[in-house]
Amino acid sequence: MTNNYLNLNYVISTKRKLPKRQSPGHKYFSYCAILLFFIIYGNSATAQVRFGVVAHPQYTWMASETADVTNLSGKIGFNGGLILENYFAENYAIMSGISISVEGGKLSYEDTLQYIVNDARVPILPETKLDYSLQYVQIPLGLKLKSNEIGYTTFFANLGFTAGINIKARLKDSEKQIQDENISEEIKLFNLGYHFGGGIEYSLGGNTSVLAGVTFVNGFVDITGRNEDKVTMKNISLRLGILF
Repeated sequence: MTNNYLNLNYVISTKRKLPKRQSPGHKYFSYCAILLFFIIYGNSATAQVRFGVVAHPQYTWMASETADVTNLSGKIGFNGGLILENYFAENYAIMSGISISVEGGKLSYEDTLQYIVNDARVPILPETKLDYSLQYVQIPLGLKLKSNEIGYTTFFANLGFTAGINIKARLKDSEKQIQDENISEEIKLFNLGYHFGGGIEYSLGGNTSVLAGVTFVNGFVDITGRNEDKVTMKNISLRLGILF
């Protein structure tokens, strides 16, 4: 009886409250949301507004400048959603929208890790191959520059920032200790990066056009919960869509 009481007391006393995900990226996301509100509603009465649907087959990878983190390979992903173009001049527009982005990458660490997996701490040995599968709700905010129409074709370039909210984070490792398990506590809630790209639009008549282009997104906020190193997300995508 006494031994059982001591064992129970030991478990209770050593059980630690799991840390919450925190990231300075939330302030950037708030700034984007506030700025987007004023851009859309501040001059929508006088400006031309176009909406569209886009799909981005993409190649994504995770990168770190820290020597003890190795990028093993990237992953094929997908990004799809809605876009909005608010023209404040004939060839210039503020671009935004919302989409779901499926991303990920494969890393290895030289140190032993302690990951929170399904609310339990799991040790990960050095040099273990870690395969991350992540999903974000993304809100880009940027500037679009268009050429004058040549026949039915126009060329465009775009640049700006992309804010993201993590909605899914799963992991599997080469030691088969973690098999597609939830690691949301190890991935920060907010992400932020800059994007740039370009492409062409082909008019189908009226305001309807199809578009194709290439976009590069370079994350500059650490997406992991580790303070010892910085890991960022990057991707390059083929952009396909239709504008109305």
